[in-house]
Amino acid sequence: MNNPKPVAFLFAYVPQMPASVNELSRIGALRTQSAILLQYARKMGLEPPDRLPAVTTYRGATFTRNPTFENAVARAQSSGTTLWVAHIWELLRKTKPANASKALEDLDNLKIDVLDCLSGKNWKEFGPTERVLLVREAWSRAVSSAVSSSSGAARKGQAPDIHNALKGASANKTKAQRRAEQLRPVVDALKSSLSPDQALTPSMLMRHLNAESIAPERGNSWSLNSCKNLLNRLRATIK
Repeated sequence: MNNPKPVAFLFAYVPQMPASVNELSRIGALRTQSAILLQYARKMGLEPPDRLPAVTTYRGATFTRNPTFENAVARAQSSGTTLWVAHIWELLRKTKPANASKALEDLDNLKIDVLDCLSGKNWKEFGPTERVLLVREAWSRAVSSAVSSSSGAARKGQAPDIHNALKGASANKTKAQRRAEQLRPVVDALKSSLSPDQALTPSMLMRHLNAESIAPERGNSWSLNSCKNLLNRLRATIK
C-alpha cells in the first residue's frame, strides 16, 4: 500500500502580485522553500510533495490565516498526512510581531502536525524553551533585546506580544496534558485488552476513540496525529 503523497505549503511576501505562473515560479523566497522541500524528500526517500504556494502584498498578513494554508491543512488532514513547511522559523521571522502570537496559537490548534523540513522536526516537537528561542530569534534584534533586557528600556507594545505568545503556548500544553490525563483510564483499558505481544498504535487508538464516540478537544473525530500526540504524552507511564 502506497503512502499518501505529502502536501506542502509555501508562502512569501511580494511587492506586487505575480501576473502569471511563470512570474510566480521566479519568486526567490518560493524557490528557496521549494528547494528545501525537495531536498528533504530526497533525503528521506519520499515522493516530492504537492506544493501549494501563496503570496501576498499585505505585510500585516499572518501565514496561518491564508486561504491557501487552510486549503493545505484540509488536504493533509483528509489524507492523514503531516503538512510540510520548508522553514517555520523563516515564516515566523517575516510575520509581524503583533501577529506572531496568532501564528503560534494557530499552529498549536491544528488537528494535524506541521513538519519543519529544514530541521526534520514536527511543530509539536518543539518544546516551550525552543519556541521561546525560535520566536526571539525570528523577530528583529530590537525586539529580542527588549525581551532579554532588564533595564526597562524595551519598546512599548513589543514585549507583551512575546509574553502573550509564550503564555498561550504554555496554556495549550497544560490543557493538552490535562486532557491526556483524563483519557488515561481509557487508554490503559484498551492496552490491557490487547495480547501481550501486541503494541498499542495510534491507528488502534483512533479507531477505538471514534467508535466509542469519545470527542477530542477540537473537532468531531480523532485523527492519527492527535492520537500519536496523546500516546506521546502518556508514554512515560503507560505500561
